[in-house]
Amino acid sequence: MKKLFVAVAIMLFAVAAFGGVIHESKTTVEFKGFGKYTVHETVYVQGVKQFKESASTFEGESMMGKMMGAMAFGDRPKNEIIDLDAMKIYMLFPEKRQYKVQDITPFVWDEEGGNEQSAEQENSEVQEKEETHIKITRNDFKVVPTGKSKTIHGFPCKEYRIFWITEWVNTQTGEKGKDSLFTEVWSTTATDQIKKGLKEEQAFQKKYLEKVGFGKDSEMESVLGLNWLQMFRTMRRQPDAQGKIVNKSWAKEMAKIKGYPVVVDGAFYVSVSGKKGVKKEKESFDFNDVGGMFGGMLKNKLKKKKEAAAKNEPAFAYHTELIKIVTKTLPPKRFKVPPDYQKID
Repeated sequence: MKKLFVAVAIMLFAVAAFGGVIHESKTTVEFKGFGKYTVHETVYVQGVKQFKESASTFEGESMMGKMMGAMAFGDRPKNEIIDLDAMKIYMLFPEKRQYKVQDITPFVWDEEGGNEQSAEQENSEVQEKEETHIKITRNDFKVVPTGKSKTIHGFPCKEYRIFWITEWVNTQTGEKGKDSLFTEVWSTTATDQIKKGLKEEQAFQKKYLEKVGFGKDSEMESVLGLNWLQMFRTMRRQPDAQGKIVNKSWAKEMAKIKGYPVVVDGAFYVSVSGKKGVKKEKESFDFNDVGGMFGGMLKNKLKKKKEAAAKNEPAFAYHTELIKIVTKTLPPKRFKVPPDYQKID
């Protein structure tokens, strides 16, 4: 459970921490049967300091979802200041005119590069790996430019569709499964202002990750929602082989997306059959025929998912929007706690 909360915290930072000097965005992440988390944020970055204004909501679908939502997202600060010089995080509560201070403490890693854990945890993880009998039988990943264009939040955008299907079989039980990810990406040309804003913000993100002990830059996966998908698969205890897509083939496909994503709308579907199996779906996809069966299915999955029957609803979905990026010099007081705020423990 502790690992899950750490993963959530890192993911939330990754989602919030892309943009420019002033970056406004909206993100929704939804887990079927658990709940939907939405956050509307404006992030201000300058040098080694960041100020974030946020308004978030969590709608739990089940009793467990409501309890977990209250633990993970309840009573969260509306605003936050990160000062990497002072190695402090100031959590602000504007409604009460109060704030808390938290030290930025690096994660402790073992000699092999992993975070320290108890022998019991290590034995548990080893046992899980030994008991894995999953064999990947299909792993297709494709990015398709559709040729469509429109303006979103003032950004001229072009559309791309991401198609990812993984099929697997449990060699011990005979159980079979199929995971399908369908994503619409509307991307805009990276203007000088966007590039300048991204460069400054990415420098802050890199510095932050270094301070807490993470050196890997996974921004593109964060922006496209794939880190959320990785966390979802981890929660479902799927083997690493099903979550790993970062390779030469993946990079080649992702290179087809030109510019910077403005809107990303993804839906992840899961189907599992018993030992006897089920009839194989009669699908014949032409990845380049975006107006044919492939394009039609994507449109049906993404545009009508809210109207679909429960059995056809995605197990996991995410939607992000870049609302604005503005580059400008910010006043120092933006990154300071207001003088009338009272410190609380």
